[in-house]
Amino acid sequence: MKSSIEKLYEWSKDRPLVTSELHSSNDFYGHAALLKKYAGIPSNYQIKAAIEHGPFPPGRVWDVDFKSSLPAMLVYGAYRYPTLKEKTNKALFSTGPIIRYAPHFLDNHTLSLEKQRIGETLLVFPHHSTHWIDANYDIHRYCRILEDIGKEFNTVMVCIYWKDVLRGTAEKYMEHGFECVTAGHIYDPLFLPRLKSIIELATISTSCSYGTHVCCCIAMGKPHFVIENKVKRTAASDEILRRDIAPQTEKTAIWASQMKDAFSKIRSDISQKQNEIANKYWGFSEFKTTAEMRLIFQATEDMYKKGRNFYMSDRDILTEQALDYLNSNDNKKASFLLNQSIAVNPDVPELNYGKAIALCRLDQMDDATKTLSDLLAVVPDHEKGLFLLQELKKKYKTRFNLGNKPTSNGKRSKTKVNSRLLNLGCGNRYHPNWTNVDFRSTGEGVIAHNLTEGLPFENNSFDVVYHSHLLEHFPKSHALFFLNQCFRVLKSGGIIRVVVPDLEQIVKLYLSSLEKSLMGDEEARKRYEWIMLELFDQIVRNVSGGEMLKYWKQDSMPAESFVIERMGSEVLNVITNIRNYKNRYIENPKEKSLSTPQKIGEFRLSGEIHQWMYDRYSLEVLLREVGFKDVKVCLADESQILNFNSYLLDIESDGAVRKPDSLFMEGMKNINEVH
Repeated sequence: MKSSIEKLYEWSKDRPLVTSELHSSNDFYGHAALLKKYAGIPSNYQIKAAIEHGPFPPGRVWDVDFKSSLPAMLVYGAYRYPTLKEKTNKALFSTGPIIRYAPHFLDNHTLSLEKQRIGETLLVFPHHSTHWIDANYDIHRYCRILEDIGKEFNTVMVCIYWKDVLRGTAEKYMEHGFECVTAGHIYDPLFLPRLKSIIELATISTSCSYGTHVCCCIAMGKPHFVIENKVKRTAASDEILRRDIAPQTEKTAIWASQMKDAFSKIRSDISQKQNEIANKYWGFSEFKTTAEMRLIFQATEDMYKKGRNFYMSDRDILTEQALDYLNSNDNKKASFLLNQSIAVNPDVPELNYGKAIALCRLDQMDDATKTLSDLLAVVPDHEKGLFLLQELKKKYKTRFNLGNKPTSNGKRSKTKVNSRLLNLGCGNRYHPNWTNVDFRSTGEGVIAHNLTEGLPFENNSFDVVYHSHLLEHFPKSHALFFLNQCFRVLKSGGIIRVVVPDLEQIVKLYLSSLEKSLMGDEEARKRYEWIMLELFDQIVRNVSGGEMLKYWKQDSMPAESFVIERMGSEVLNVITNIRNYKNRYIENPKEKSLSTPQKIGEFRLSGEIHQWMYDRYSLEVLLREVGFKDVKVCLADESQILNFNSYLLDIESDGAVRKPDSLFMEGMKNINEVH
């Protein structure tokens, strides 16, 4: 990503804002364009909501956004709801950091080459100016601080805001031998994709303040620390300073203190305290699936069509639109909006009654029952809620008997299910709102079934089929049969989500570690040892746990942080258990290997080993061969499945990816175009 001074000036040159948006600031940093592309709607569509262009501190608002002539606002996190409710009746929706919806500016191959070139990198975000205000500080003093810290890194890379490039700041940093980059102009639609690739190249990042860049770095999994540095801001007039620099309040003072406490120290990981801040202030757990983003755009469009007399009134716009959907029997939208209205209006528990009605109509009885229970816990004398809950319990008291019982002729019958969501090979990761199936029951409500024999469900039974780290355990010759079974039980328009170990990712890391190891890089040699195990051990092992388990048993495990980064929380839990309960993991000499071909064969057919591997090309080809359409790679927290992240199947409660070594792919059966 190294840029010449000419390229920096080219990307930073001032320009007018060219946008089709009704609220022009929606396209700051390319936000509106990115969200529309993510949701799969036309680029010329005009979003009917004002998009906040950063994670503002508590209590701070930008008048231009909440006074816009639009019915809704999109904000980073739910912490904004109370502040904005004091100012506006607009419908409020949280999205989390918008950088997570952006594609990379650089392709994977170029990113890999750049990482090899720059090595361990400290990424720096200095104070930055704005259109109308200049940030002035002692750059050379700051550079001396960076030079001292930078001794621990191969490269110091400084990301300079467009206005400061034009002020000649880049040349001053280059005098100290630092690489300079920029994400471009505020009106450049490629701003966030560039920034995403810049941050991806970093090992650790730092800044002088607690701006949006901190949120973006943590969202990209990069540790961050802040070096406070004196700055004087100047403008053409005091009026501009008063307009654009918000005064400090008690709320912002508390926020600043929390930030300083969390980000003042250099560290090589992201702390629990930092994760808590990310979830609270930046909405990290509020990332929206594609389906949810489309619902938001559809709802705001419907609000807008009702006219200004509706959405510029004193009404609670969000709740009224939700109830309109409920009254017109548009229950999917009603459920989604009522759930959002409950989040925005926690002091109105009666909204749960409307939500429960929508859930009943959608045949989501578990959720309906829980919603009514939540309502009655707060309003115990809510007569309609109490009556509906009693009726549900009477009608569905036996509905959870999902067992797969033999018929009189000894054959297993097709199981009729009420759940719309199917989780196959669930292991210990399942959710009560899903129909969960594995080779053996791993918990209450998990159906035991031999998945090699097909699926014991009727045709067109489910809206969603999901399986994680299951397909690679079937022989390649069986994969087509199994996916055809998934296709059969899906309804028209249903979604399949497949998660497998990512062969492409493993091979790239193998080649990178090999090259660096041959050059004498000691850390690369440690990584090489582990990536070889990832590549081969689960394919060739003849004993349970194989060489991987032996590796995890080491008290001082080489490349430990790399292994945990690759394998996620499940492996971290295994390692923790090994160290806490060492006696359970003492190796029995008799179990080191299996003595006979028969025992080896029995083990290799037991289901533990991988029998094939997939990359984004081969898995897409396989899914399309079965008949799935619109097949595409997803992020762990990105899905077309409604409310997918809430089930915590691919992510943890803090937003961390459960199996980072994975390839995530989705497809649709007979996709129906949504307009």
